[in-house]
Amino acid sequence: MAEIYMKSKNVIIWLGEEADDSSCAMQMIQSIDRRWASRTSQSREGFRTAAQHLNDRVLQAISKLLKRPWWCRAWVIQEATCANETLVKCGRETTDFTAFVATVNCLGYHVLETSLQYHSAPDMLHLQRVFALDQLKLERARANYRPNMLDILDRFRTCKASDPRDKIFAFAVLATGTERETINPDYTIPVNMAYMKFVYAFIRCLNSGGHLQLSYEPNLAVLGVCFVQSYVFIASAYYLPLFFQGALGATPILSGVYLLPTAVSLSVASIGTGVYMRKTGKYLAPMYAGFVLQTVGYGLFISLGSEASWAKVILFQIVAGIGVGPNFQAPMVALQSFISPREVAAATSSFAFTRNLAGAVSIVIGQVVFQNKMSVRADALVAALGPELSGKLGGPAAGASTGLIRHLPDAQRRVVYDAFADSLKYLWIMYTAVSAVSLVIIPFMGTRQKLTEEHKETETGLEAEKAAREERLKEQSEKRRESVTLRLEPLLQIDNPYPLRLLV
Repeated sequence: MAEIYMKSKNVIIWLGEEADDSSCAMQMIQSIDRRWASRTSQSREGFRTAAQHLNDRVLQAISKLLKRPWWCRAWVIQEATCANETLVKCGRETTDFTAFVATVNCLGYHVLETSLQYHSAPDMLHLQRVFALDQLKLERARANYRPNMLDILDRFRTCKASDPRDKIFAFAVLATGTERETINPDYTIPVNMAYMKFVYAFIRCLNSGGHLQLSYEPNLAVLGVCFVQSYVFIASAYYLPLFFQGALGATPILSGVYLLPTAVSLSVASIGTGVYMRKTGKYLAPMYAGFVLQTVGYGLFISLGSEASWAKVILFQIVAGIGVGPNFQAPMVALQSFISPREVAAATSSFAFTRNLAGAVSIVIGQVVFQNKMSVRADALVAALGPELSGKLGGPAAGASTGLIRHLPDAQRRVVYDAFADSLKYLWIMYTAVSAVSLVIIPFMGTRQKLTEEHKETETGLEAEKAAREERLKEQSEKRRESVTLRLEPLLQIDNPYPLRLLV
């Protein structure tokens, strides 16, 4: 349909039959067009002058005109933006689309700058739709028109369609480049597939270079290592205090004090790793050593019970802390060594996002494991404490009820200590296994083990990003050619009386 509108001389927007003083509204639009639009429609003062002639009746009429169904439909956007000349017709009255937009501008100034009662002011949402149509029509007339689907969908997000797929198909023709070529109306595919095609097309034609090349294997490996390290580290900061309070009977303040061995050893190891990388330029050795010690340290936590000695608690924390510390900096340095300087910002934000995501997932999964194991010991807790106390100390709020343990008799307290220690033991098993996965991921980071000392300058800005994107597309094109050539090379070696010409 869009091509039909583009080739036509005039396109008429039919708003419907005359009703609700629509003829009054259309006549006022024609009057404004004749008297002011040609001279002052682009100036603020011109809109103010024209707005003086909009009384309550006219305002109500134009408001109802803007609320007609045509303005809300997705497909009819093409009528207003693709046509060379557009006329708006309601009943017997006809006016130019440009004049209609000028009047809507007058209406907008009237709403924002006058003191009319609220009941006579039109809905600003309907004004916004007309402004968006006019703006897109003007942009399409420019030689350098290059909008994308995401921008178009955002502008017309309030438009309605009987079929959800029309929110994509109706606007695809308004885009340019790969998006327009990839998204063709196809009602045989489900809704989710239509939106997946749009997302794929949008990602393919991003003009910005500010995204990390996740297809590069070492980058994925570094983010995987970051996820594992953050997933495991948060356990010591969250579940060790729970162990101190629930299995050893410490107060909340003392549980923070007892966590100092982890904090101190972690900090020292992190500082030492930074110094080591600064002097040697190597980052793989600290990563391997860190994850080995981290796995061993969390494995030692499995042996902690309700009668654990403080020597074991402190020593095990030191081992785990020394293992966790190096991998706060080393993976980030490794990631930055694999990318170009212009991608550092995107890489850093991706790294931080992965770290935060891993911490959140770890807390949730850890809680599920802990609560499931506490529920297994529900019968023993009910027998020792009774239904009320066992519900508080053995249910979903067990972690928040540790303050009750200190007020229990010794026999009951011992049952609760054992329940907490035994339930947390399965958490340490899970975190130990996850930590060991990192030793499988690190080899995918490649064999480069030393940072370069070469200083590279990088340019920023839109022109630099455009050049970088063109360079990436050229490299991808060359790789595709090489891939196709390798696949077809056996065919070229077959004896054939006819010449085989391959256009790759």
